[in-house]
Amino acid sequence: MNIVSIIVAATLSENYVLSRLLGIYPVIDNNSNKKSEILWNGIILTMAMLILSSLSYATYTWILERFDVSYLAIIVFALLLFLTSHLVVMAFDKTKARHGRMNIDSIIGNSAVLGVVLVNVPQVDSFVSLIVSALAAGVGYTLVSILLSDVNNRIDDTDIPASFRGFPIQLITLGLMAYAFWGFHGILH
Repeated sequence: MNIVSIIVAATLSENYVLSRLLGIYPVIDNNSNKKSEILWNGIILTMAMLILSSLSYATYTWILERFDVSYLAIIVFALLLFLTSHLVVMAFDKTKARHGRMNIDSIIGNSAVLGVVLVNVPQVDSFVSLIVSALAAGVGYTLVSILLSDVNNRIDDTDIPASFRGFPIQLITLGLMAYAFWGFHGILH
């Protein structure tokens, strides 16, 4: 698979939030109307995805496969996620006060971070494609977060029946966004 198709797939047509439902709760739960805070959280999660993907790929190919214990991948990747989340939060701790409320629990609790690794590491053919896929998955996560925030701002200004307010209309919106993003699937073929 070439780099362009990996980018289109991970960002749009096979977006982790919309097609695999990974990381959907932080996207829906995001009550911030500030684009800078949403963008900053997306950057931090993308960095966590990149670091975790790098560490997991090295661990999987050099240790787990070499000693024929690849069945331990989930446990090892979860432990690496804890390490990565601490590293990322320590690295971005100085900017947290200015840009958002990202903490260790936000990174660990986001299933998209671990999902990118669990889906990609065992099936990628090179380290470069893994890194491009992790980067594109982070961009796709951020894109969906920003778009949902924009839609929520518009929904707040409209007259919606009481039974659809809040969580139900967000799920309907995400479903429609999933259909729209799935339209990019034809680009790959």
